[in-house]
Amino acid sequence: MAYKNLREFMARLEHEGEMKRIQADADVDLEITEITDRVSKSGGPALFFENPRSAKDGIRYSTPLLINTLGSKRRLELALDVSSIEQAAGRIGLFDRERQRIDHRLAVDVEPTGEIVDACHADRIFRPGAGTERASGGGSGRAL
Repeated sequence: MAYKNLREFMARLEHEGEMKRIQADADVDLEITEITDRVSKSGGPALFFENPRSAKDGIRYSTPLLINTLGSKRRLELALDVSSIEQAAGRIGLFDRERQRIDHRLAVDVEPTGEIVDACHADRIFRPGAGTERASGGGSGRAL
């Protein structure tokens, strides 16, 4: 994992000039969305509203608001800790190919009653009838 927590990621964004702190009060009803829309459409940074409030009902929220965090290619690359989105896509491709390889190896037969009858793997990870008991009392496969 690239970051221990959101604060660490925010510090990186701020260091890279990819996040702007807004200390002034900002209205959650329409103002924050309008500011964010304009900033994101112009390719601007993520925004950290430190003092969100509601002008409609007078509430001042104690929880700040971070928005548009992954709104650019650069911020997405920072979040994934890669030098390019293509590098991240390559990693995802590796994970997907490994998942497909594992899925292909697993073949579990289930009777209409829902009872698992057998677990068979091409590479013999499980051996049918070699140890553990099935719910019906018979032998089943076990992991090596």
